[in-house]
Amino acid sequence: MCDITFLRNWLIGLAAAVGWAVSSGWFAYGWMGNPFFAVVAKVSWTITAIASMVAVGILYATMAAVASFCGCVSAISACKLGCDSIRYALIALLAPLLALMVIAAGGGFDRAVALIAMFNITFGFGILTTFIAVQLASLGSCQSRG
Repeated sequence: MCDITFLRNWLIGLAAAVGWAVSSGWFAYGWMGNPFFAVVAKVSWTITAIASMVAVGILYATMAAVASFCGCVSAISACKLGCDSIRYALIALLAPLLALMVIAAGGGFDRAVALIAMFNITFGFGILTTFIAVQLASLGSCQSRG
């Protein structure tokens, strides 16, 4: 039996980093409309970009953990779909992270653009996080089914 704890811990760390990046983005957006706090908004967008870069680094480490776990369970056919699905979902997670970095690099561009982008980015993270959690549950039990 292969231990999924290592992968689970990296996924929890990734979720925390993504949560930090998204919440920083919303915080920065909240300060955008107030001319008295323009400096706070700029600093917050910078923190959003840093948080996104940290999340990308943790994402790559999580992908290595997926490769390690999936290499261990490669002989079990019931685990193949879960491994492929979580690997592709993690690759797809790069898109909203990069979008968040672009918005942060532009300082939110315009308030309307930032709002639309943040809604879409948050929605994308929500869908992918749910999908990854379901796949993790599948990977946790696939060894007993195989």
